Amino acid sequence: QEEVVRVLRIVGLGSILLREASTLSHGMYKRLALAQAFLGSPEIIILDEPTAGLDWRSAKIVRKTIKKLQENVTIVVSSHNMSEMQELCDHVAVLESGNLAAVGPVDEVTGASQSITIVLNKDLSPELMEESSAQPGIKDMSQVEEHTYRVFFEPGLSPDEVDRTMHSFQKFIIEKDITLRSFQEDNRIEDLYLKVTEKEEDRP
Repeated sequence: QEEVVRVLRIVGLGSILLREASTLSHGMYKRLALAQAFLGSPEIIILDEPTAGLDWRSAKIVRKTIKKLQENVTIVVSSHNMSEMQELCDHVAVLESGNLAAVGPVDEVTGASQSITIVLNKDLSPELMEESSAQPGIKDMSQVEEHTYRVFFEPGLSPDEVDRTMHSFQKFIIEKDITLRSFQEDNRIEDLYLKVTEKEEDRP
């Protein structure tokens, strides 16, 4: 019983110890199933789509739980949610038609980020857009929506070179009296997946 209480607390369900499983919501039931995987403190835990079908709050609790347990347990997660994989994993393996297409540490296998998404305080003029695209290390830029742009790096840059390119680019934007409200590294695991699973008929 102590072990049951322990794993329920891990997933934030310590208060439902005496409730029937059939009375739980879908999100709580998924977290209960997750707690079962933690019984007995296993050295390896395999989770298949652990947050599929969950509301955002339950999904956040599950991700937080997984990250906390990673300190002492090897957790293998199977998922099509690339953003979640980017957040949770330090190693990645890509399966294509039953074959291992890529495997290794995330930074090593995915390399440097190929692009970032930035949000500015205003839209760029065509002239400034062209000037921005010509900055060192920048291959191209495209507008995603109002005030939002995707910046593509030159291929083959190392993570350190990407960092230097980003520092230089931010300085350029600020010098043009434009406020950089936010920037986000685009999903490298997603880029890797698309690259290694691309089929001949998918290519332009």
